[in-house]
This record gives sequence, C-alpha cells and structure tokens, in this order.
Amino acid sequence: RGRICMMGQDESKDLIEVVKHLQGTIIPPNAFLGIYGISLGASSSLMASASFSNVNFIVADCPYSSLDNLIHQWYKERHLVYKIHRPYLKSKFAKEGIDYNYISPLNYVKNSAIPTFFVHGTSDSLINYKHSEILFDNSIAIKKRLLLVKNAEHGQSIYVDYEKYHEEFNNFLKEIM
Repeated sequence: RGRICMMGQDESKDLIEVVKHLQGTIIPPNAFLGIYGISLGASSSLMASASFSNVNFIVADCPYSSLDNLIHQWYKERHLVYKIHRPYLKSKFAKEGIDYNYISPLNYVKNSAIPTFFVHGTSDSLINYKHSEILFDNSIAIKKRLLLVKNAEHGQSIYVDYEKYHEEFNNFLKEIM
C-alpha cells in the first residue's frame, strides 16, 4: 500500500472505507451524496459502486472498463500482440499483489444500480472512449447517461466543452432527484 498504483484494486476499497467513515461521522444519514472520479478515480468508483448503500450517483469521467481491456488497447495501438505477453503481465502484476481479474469496473457495473453519468473525450489517447461505451452498455443502472465530448483528451472533457458538460450533468441530476 502506498508504494505503487494498484490500478483500482486497493483504491476502490479505500473509497468504500472513506464513504463509510464520512457517512458515520460528518455526512447526515439522508444526505444526497455523489462520487466524482476521473480516470483511475472513475474506475475505482465504479468498482466500489456495488458496496455503496447510501450513494445517490456516480460521475465516471474517462474510466477504463478493465485492466485487461486497457492493456490490450495499449498493445493494439503499438501494433503488438497482446496474447503472447498476457501471461507474463498477469504474473508480474500478481508479484505486486495486483489481482488482474479483480480490476474490472465492467464486472461491477453489471451489479450496481447506482445512477451513473459516464463522460469521455473522443480524443483520449490514454484510455479510449470505447471503454465508457462498454461500461454504459453493460451498466444495469436504470438512470444513466453517456456524454462523449468531441476532441477532448484524457480528463479534459469539462474544459473542452464546459457548456455541454454542465448541461448534461444538470439534466442527469434533475432526472435522478
């Protein structure tokens, strides 16, 4: 812990503990509570979502759908053959204590009905916007939205088209309140 990024494995568990602590101390029991995450924070929020009982919504800005899909995307963009390196990568992650199969927001959105606002820039060169499309399509949340912002790089959607972001987010909030 604290030594390396755990790709959401420990970060999602930390988020669950923080929310529990805040709900037990600072936040009133019936407060309208949302979780906002960008990139790793978005993916961690989604992985934690099935554990939340009093969270009213999540904003997931440029999340990855799974560690496996993300690394596969990176290999494909570099014209490398992922399936040859996959076993080696899995063992390297395991040596660092990272459970390759656990790190899959996709598995968690299939079990969480928390309203979710997915956002992604179409020019994101770190995490392709298709990750958000996959998550949106597989989410069981009845109230969900997907905003794809043209020409936005990683984590920059709100800056590239603030008006659209603001409008879509406000419409999302009106829908869930």
